[in-house]
Amino acid sequence: APATAGLIVLISLVWDVVLDPLVGILADRVSTPIGRYGPFILIGAPLTALSFALVFILPTSVAGHGFSLTLTSLLLFRTAYTLIDLPHNALITSVSTNSAERSRLAAFRFVFSSLAVIAISLASFFVLSPDALSAQSERFRTFGLSIAVIASAVVTLSWWSVRRFDRNPASATWPGFVTQLAHASSFLRDRDGFAVISYAFASALFIGLFGKALNYFAKYELGEETLVSIGLTSMMIGQIVGALAFGRVSERLEKAQAVQIAGLCLVPAAALFYLVGSISPMGFALSSALIGLGAGGVFTLIWSLAPDMVDKVEAESGQRSEAAFFGLVIVTMKMA
Repeated sequence: APATAGLIVLISLVWDVVLDPLVGILADRVSTPIGRYGPFILIGAPLTALSFALVFILPTSVAGHGFSLTLTSLLLFRTAYTLIDLPHNALITSVSTNSAERSRLAAFRFVFSSLAVIAISLASFFVLSPDALSAQSERFRTFGLSIAVIASAVVTLSWWSVRRFDRNPASATWPGFVTQLAHASSFLRDRDGFAVISYAFASALFIGLFGKALNYFAKYELGEETLVSIGLTSMMIGQIVGALAFGRVSERLEKAQAVQIAGLCLVPAAALFYLVGSISPMGFALSSALIGLGAGGVFTLIWSLAPDMVDKVEAESGQRSEAAFFGLVIVTMKMA
């Protein structure tokens, strides 16, 4: 039932709200021969692959236990994914200390993220074809397992390629856990830090809602389910262009100005979707692409600003909390 499925996803997100900051603080405290983030990724990648595959295998394999098995497998996945997601995001602060380079890194990271969504969108033509339910379930299992293996390998190779930048904390000793948690919360008290977190919330709220609602709008309002793939693909193409374009803009303007421009681009794009989105497939695709354009700029610049905030707070307090701040940003977007 849709309501039950929504409850399962909600519980997993609430679990993330608890887990993300804790893993972020823990990652900032770890010191190993292969760096602070390497162990998380090397352990988390295979666990993420296994648990992700189970999400698509377990619930349809054991009759009568759909809710408990789906919830269990999803919680396992969210836990394992946090082990790789936070370190992978925080690495951008270590790979470069140059703000312009970080903008380019964030842009290309978002480009490949959008390409992945396009791949999923194209695959949905096959996975969601209107065949018997059993055939659809088998396709989900095969697709889930394939993506799990590929993603696990890519994330591991991603860390391996920049492992020389994965440095241990400069300080050999750390304050108590409660003290470190209080330090991480200082990002909320910093005006610029609070601005980045607030913008992350507002952006995820609008863009997340649009992406989810697009499915229902195409299927029930326009009566054409195949438009879902067209809309998502158009939006992702717009995001790729937006990420690259605003990545360049941020090298010429202040990042704060660039992110404001990207956010303002969403206003006329949303108005255009409202006016022409239901009139024709062309209007639907074009307005989706324009929303993607602004979204690509917003998300790229948020992840570009986050490392700069880590540097700023370190300069003011003398303590560096990379993964902890990224955990706060990620949690904020999930709350949205």
